[in-house]
Amino acid sequence: MILAFVRWRYWTLGHKEFDRIVNRNISYHPADPLCTLDVYRPYLNEGQTAPIIVFIYGGSWASGSKYMYSAFANTLRDMGYIVIVPDYRKYPLGHSAGAHLASQIVLEDLVEKVMFSDRTRAHRPAVNEKHDPVKQGSDGYPKHSNDFLPQVEGLILLSGVYNIEMHLQHETYRGLEKISCMARVMGSTVEGYQRNSPIHIISNHSTLFASSSELLDFAPRILFVHGEKDNIVPMEQSVEIYNMLGEVLPPDRRDEVDIRMRLYKRMNHSQCITSFMPSFFGKDRVYESLTRDLQEFIHMPAEEG
Repeated sequence: MILAFVRWRYWTLGHKEFDRIVNRNISYHPADPLCTLDVYRPYLNEGQTAPIIVFIYGGSWASGSKYMYSAFANTLRDMGYIVIVPDYRKYPLGHSAGAHLASQIVLEDLVEKVMFSDRTRAHRPAVNEKHDPVKQGSDGYPKHSNDFLPQVEGLILLSGVYNIEMHLQHETYRGLEKISCMARVMGSTVEGYQRNSPIHIISNHSTLFASSSELLDFAPRILFVHGEKDNIVPMEQSVEIYNMLGEVLPPDRRDEVDIRMRLYKRMNHSQCITSFMPSFFGKDRVYESLTRDLQEFIHMPAEEG
């Protein structure tokens, strides 16, 4: 990754072109100086728009930097997308795991948004603002629609961990459970593992997924991508959560929810990222199929509309 960045940044582009297409180190939160992001802008005509991709990188639960993914982000930029790559706090202040972190946040937000909407509708008689329960709630849930994420149109989840207990077993099998900080990040308890597992958000709210029409309306489209040669995070992680979503969604509305899974026979853990980075050895063997699946997923709503 470092060689790809150096080659692209200093040899292929140069300083002037890099500064023209990338806005660097934009602060997005005052909580920590690390909370900055870079924006990669494609060449657009006046009035032209482009899909926005927010790329949340992984990094063994405690490491990573947005600079490592500059070449990857630029490839997506060349494909016509606006790409945002944030840095964020790592363990022990936070944790780093791209697909896990993205799916956990979006699914939690989805469930809380629907529960908030249900409570608001059930407890909103003709009251004045002073006694409005939405504004004066004290149950720990969001009190205002502004407390939620903007509508996320789609999730592209690459080689992710969605069941912490299952992955801890895999780390133990490989003899890495003491080296990896995952268990510590998740609280080192079964309760913490389950609380921080996206698959448990789904199973714990299966009734909501099965019965709430609003949840299906709010739910983002999802594409799971995983390699069958992934020895770091086995593909069973993606298969399990994909099947779980299929089980909890109501049969008569499953066709309304765009949830896909693409398994690549010869792809390892990092290839879903590194195949988009320039290489001295030419394009990776999975680049074309990955590109096709990503573009098809991103542009599907526009094509259908």
